[in-house]
Amino acid sequence: MPEYIGYTPTGTANSSVTRVVYNPFGLEAKSATVIPFSPIGDYKGVSNTSSNTLVTAFRDSSTTSVSASVGIFSGNTINFGTAVVTGDTGDWVHVESIANNKVLITYSDSGNSNFGTGIVGTVSGNSISFGTAAVFESAQSPYSCSAYIENNKAVIAYRDDGNSYYGTAVVATISGTSLSYGTPVVFESAQSDYISIEFIGSDKVVIAYSDEGTNNGYAVVGTVSGTSISFGTPVQFESGSTEFTSVTYIGNDKIVISYRDGGNSDAGTAVVGTISGTSISFGTPVVFVAATSAYINISYIGNNRVAITYRDGTNSGYATAIIGTVSGTSISFGTPKVYESASTEWIVSTVMGESNNNIASIYTDQGNSNYVTGARILIGANEDIVEKKYNTGIWSFEQVLQKRLAGTWPNTTRDDPPLKDLYYNSTSLILNFEGSNGATSTVDASPIGHTITFNGDAQISTAQAAVGSSSAVFDGTGDYLSIADDTSLQLSGDFTIEFAFRMISGADIQPLIYIQDAGHPQFIAQAFLWRSSGTVEFYSSSTGSSWDIASALGIASSLSTGTWYVIALTRSGSTYSYYLDGTRNGTFSNSSTPHSGYGTGIGARSDGANPSNVYIDQVRITKGVARYTGASYVVPTSLYPTS
Repeated sequence: MPEYIGYTPTGTANSSVTRVVYNPFGLEAKSATVIPFSPIGDYKGVSNTSSNTLVTAFRDSSTTSVSASVGIFSGNTINFGTAVVTGDTGDWVHVESIANNKVLITYSDSGNSNFGTGIVGTVSGNSISFGTAAVFESAQSPYSCSAYIENNKAVIAYRDDGNSYYGTAVVATISGTSLSYGTPVVFESAQSDYISIEFIGSDKVVIAYSDEGTNNGYAVVGTVSGTSISFGTPVQFESGSTEFTSVTYIGNDKIVISYRDGGNSDAGTAVVGTISGTSISFGTPVVFVAATSAYINISYIGNNRVAITYRDGTNSGYATAIIGTVSGTSISFGTPKVYESASTEWIVSTVMGESNNNIASIYTDQGNSNYVTGARILIGANEDIVEKKYNTGIWSFEQVLQKRLAGTWPNTTRDDPPLKDLYYNSTSLILNFEGSNGATSTVDASPIGHTITFNGDAQISTAQAAVGSSSAVFDGTGDYLSIADDTSLQLSGDFTIEFAFRMISGADIQPLIYIQDAGHPQFIAQAFLWRSSGTVEFYSSSTGSSWDIASALGIASSLSTGTWYVIALTRSGSTYSYYLDGTRNGTFSNSSTPHSGYGTGIGARSDGANPSNVYIDQVRITKGVARYTGASYVVPTSLYPTS
C-alpha cells in the first residue's frame, strides 16, 4: 500500500507544488492539475477521501507549521479551502484514514525537540478540525507511517532517532479526537528506513523496511493486544539494499512487497510472503522493471492480483503501471503500461476496484511545470492496462463515505464494480442468503466462516429478497437458524449489527436476531424482537440477570407486515445509534460490556423458543467498527462484499 514520502519541493508561494497522496478509502481520483494555495509547503501527506475531495497535511515552509487543507476537484483543477494549522511545527508528515470521517496525522514536532507526535483530524464537508496533539515518541521519528486496525486502534511505525535509529512501533488508541499510546516496542535493533506498514487482520500488522545494519530488506509481523504490541522474528526478503518499500495484504495469509533493489541496478522488484502466526517465509523475488525504478507503490486489486505504479528510469522517467498475479509463492507480471509520457516524480497510487479494476495515481508531471496530476487507470479483462477518463457524476463527501464504509462504493448505477469492504476483515458474520428455492444450507461469507444450522423447516426462499434473488424464510412453527458461541460474536467494544426483514405474521413476541442467547428464559447480549404493535424492540444485558443496557427500547415503529425494512445498530465507544432504512431513529449511552458465552439464534431464540414467521436477509455483524454514527447512511442495494 502507498506510504509516506517526505521531501522539499522547489518553487515559490502560489507556484505549483508536489504533493504526496495516500488514499486509504480507495476512492476515485480525477485527472487534474492543481491550483496550489499559499504558502508553499513541504513534507506532505494527502488522503483522497471521496470522488472529488482530498485532505492534504503538510509543513508550511514559511512558518514550519503542520497544517491541513481540504481540496475539492472542480473539472480539471483542485481548489483548496483554508489551511488549518494543527498548532505544531514539524516535518515527516504522514496521514492515515481512520473510522468515522477522521484521519490520523503523525509528524516530528520541530517545536518540541522533533518528538514523534500524532493528532486526530475530523473532516466535515470541505473543512477539517483537530483535537489535541499527543507525543508518541520523545525523539525525532522519521519514516513514520500508521495502519488503522480495529477497536479504535492504530499502529504507528517509525525510526526512533533517540534510540540508535531503531525501527520502533507503538499502539495508538483513538477516543473521539484524543490519542493515547502504549509503550513503544523495537521491532528492529538497527537503523530502519523506508518503513511501510499494513493491517493483515486478527489484530496483526506486517512491517516492511530497509535494515541499514545489514543493508537488506526485512519484514516482521506484529500482534496487538490491548495497548501493547509484540513482534515475531524479522525475516529477510532481499539480500541487498532496498528502497521505496511498499507492502500490501492480499488475503489468505499472503503479502506482496515491492521495492527498488539497490543490489540489482535499482531494478523494480516484488516478492510474495506467506504468514504463519508471527512467522513469514518468502518466495523468489521477481523483477518487473530491469533498472532505475523509483517511487514504487503497490495495491491489492482482488483475485490474487496487485497493481504496481512506478517511475521508469529506463524510459525517460515515465509514470508506468503493471499488474502482477500471485500463484502460491510466485508472482508473474503482464506488460507495463505508460500512463504519463513525461518525466514524473512522487508517484502514489491506490486501488479502486476488484474485477475489471480501477486504480488512481497521483504524481508530479515534470513535463507540465511540475503540476500535480491525477490519472484513472482501468485494468482490462485481459489483465492489460489502459488509461481511462473519470466517470461523470459526483456524489457528496458524505454519500461517498457512507457507501465506502458500507462496502458498496461505487454503486451499481456506474460502470465501476464494487470495491472490497474496507472492514471485511472485521466482519464476524455475513449472510447474503443466496441459494436455490428450498435449500437448507447457507454460507457465512465472513472471514470466520461460521457453521449455520437450519432447524425445523427453515429454508432459502426465492419468493422474496431484500437484495439479490433470495432470502431465509421461517414459518413460525419450529423454524430457526442457530450458530454456536464464538469470540467473534462476543461484541465487547465497537460493533455494527445490520439486517433486513419482512414480517409474514404480525403476531406478538417474534424474535428476529438474538446474539449471545442462553435460551428461554435467560437474558441476552443483543436481542431484536418484533411486537404486534408494529415495533422492533432492542434488549441487552451485561449481567445475565437484568436488562441493564437496554430494555424494551423501541428502535423502529409504525411498521407493517409484507414490507421489507433494514435495521442497523452500532456502538461507538459508549454511544449506541439505531437506524431504520438508513435513518437514525435515536441514540443512547451505556459503557457496560454485554455478557457472552452463548449461541446465536435467527428467526427464534437460540434454543428454538418463540419461533417467528418472517423473511430475513442481508445479515452482517462487524466487530470492532461502528460503520454508521451520523444522522443517516446509504443502505446497501447490492449483496454485501465477501472480501
